[in-house]
Amino acid sequence: MTAIELFLSPGNEGGQTLQDGLSQDSLSHTGAKESAKAVQFPDPGGDPNSLADQGWGVVVPKTDEGDRLLELVKPLIDKRNEDCGRDVSIYRVKPDMDASKTITWRDRRFVGNEYQEDIPWYLLILGQPDQVSLEFQQVMSNNSLVGRLAFDRDEHYQAYIDKLLAWEKKTPGQELARTVFFTAVDGTAATTLGSELLMRPTVQDARQLREKGSFPVSDIIELEGEAEEAGDRLLETGAEGPPSILFSCSHGMGAPRSGWSSSDRQHALQGALCLGRGEHIAGDSLIEQPFLPGGMWFFFACFGAGTPGHSAYHHWLSRLKKHGEFGDQLDSVLASLPDEGERPFIAALPKAVLANPNGPLAVLGHLDLAWSYSFQDLDKFRGKERHRRFQGSLRDLARGSRVGIALRSLLETRAQVQTELTVAADAAARAHEGGEEAPDDDTRLGHRWMLHQDVDGYVLLGDPAARLSIDPHAIKAARRRKRAARARPESTPEISTAPPSAEPAAGANDIDAIDLDTMEEAVHAMLAGEESPKALAKKYSVDRKVLRQWEEIYTEAGRAALQRLRDGIN
Repeated sequence: MTAIELFLSPGNEGGQTLQDGLSQDSLSHTGAKESAKAVQFPDPGGDPNSLADQGWGVVVPKTDEGDRLLELVKPLIDKRNEDCGRDVSIYRVKPDMDASKTITWRDRRFVGNEYQEDIPWYLLILGQPDQVSLEFQQVMSNNSLVGRLAFDRDEHYQAYIDKLLAWEKKTPGQELARTVFFTAVDGTAATTLGSELLMRPTVQDARQLREKGSFPVSDIIELEGEAEEAGDRLLETGAEGPPSILFSCSHGMGAPRSGWSSSDRQHALQGALCLGRGEHIAGDSLIEQPFLPGGMWFFFACFGAGTPGHSAYHHWLSRLKKHGEFGDQLDSVLASLPDEGERPFIAALPKAVLANPNGPLAVLGHLDLAWSYSFQDLDKFRGKERHRRFQGSLRDLARGSRVGIALRSLLETRAQVQTELTVAADAAARAHEGGEEAPDDDTRLGHRWMLHQDVDGYVLLGDPAARLSIDPHAIKAARRRKRAARARPESTPEISTAPPSAEPAAGANDIDAIDLDTMEEAVHAMLAGEESPKALAKKYSVDRKVLRQWEEIYTEAGRAALQRLRDGIN
């Protein structure tokens, strides 16, 4: 029977905290009986990446600290006012917003009786989890694109905003983004499974989609290894090249088997990237060293984004321990979970890289225990499809979408499972009324509950409106190659992101390979005369003769339309 693996390592001791994983039978003890509220991701209308269309807002604690945080991020607010074409919305919330209170606030205060166009889709939370709760962030992410900035020092807020705005002002280069896939294969069952069922299939898909033009990246780098050597390769690769998307899979550091010696040490190390043999990468090592400058990081590990005040799994694991299952292994897992009343916190590693002027613009990570369930759904899909829940997020980033949209691609799985849980609960209630057995047994319901809780733990740290600095013309060129490949299935075109050394020859498939918007854009550029025909031909990857032909057709059609208008008037 396949085990469900936990991506948690005990302190600097190496290995895997839950050595034998969890059996599927243990799911019958989840107590997953209640229906979940179904969520929807409504089409907001307009361009999802346009802040003018979608709006952008800020959430701060309803305290003097909230006012101070707003002053710290004023340059970003001023820029978003400009992006939206109006003053952005500012919301102040109390620190004790659990899920129930957040739902009430969302329905009455956030949505209320506002016009849809006046409700911002992008939301940036400012402050620590004990100032604006993690439950607030998770509930609001059901319908909004939510990110958070939570630093310990004022200058770190300023450093992040300076970095973000500098990249937004930067003229994109000719290169596309680069993707790096890193797996800390340390010999444990969890990372072995992660390599086989998540990372390698995702890399294979990425290569195939890149050839088709659906995954427009300049390079795909696959790194696997253990201990210091693997860490060095990751740091060296992350310090160079164009803006990169890093997808990493590893254990996150949890409590040593003897427990944390202090809360300060827990806050400094919990969620650090474990490399095996006691080696790790923590926040203090990446606060200054260049790492993913202008990039994005999808960090797959337990507590990679932070530790909540209450774990979704605490009651279930405590119940398993009470039943005497898994021996002492559960003690180490429970030691990493917060005690009653303990303050939640954002992990030190993502805070460090976000504050680093030469670090990424956003980190996607997990707030709780991260299981293999997000790619090892034992109840629903065929094996080759499970990893693709993450592919959509990577694709969105590679195409230049804002990072909030990339997280939404993954969270749509949560919405689907919530619907399934609601249907299962309704079926069970109907069966109970009729004196029949429920159609789904406890173990199968536990599968769904586990998947929901696992995906629900993913959050975004950073501005949800952040995006990679990518040349849009390079992305369009990749899409043109995709269309050309479909038109000529017998051959696979070579993917190159570098500008052509010479103008390509005109051919029968020039128009088939270029979308109408791009053709019109090229003609407008020709008519404007600000760039030479030679430069424009190189920019749009067509022959100068083809450009002139488009210009003549466009001009003649316009003159004919004007003539008809004139004749009609006369």
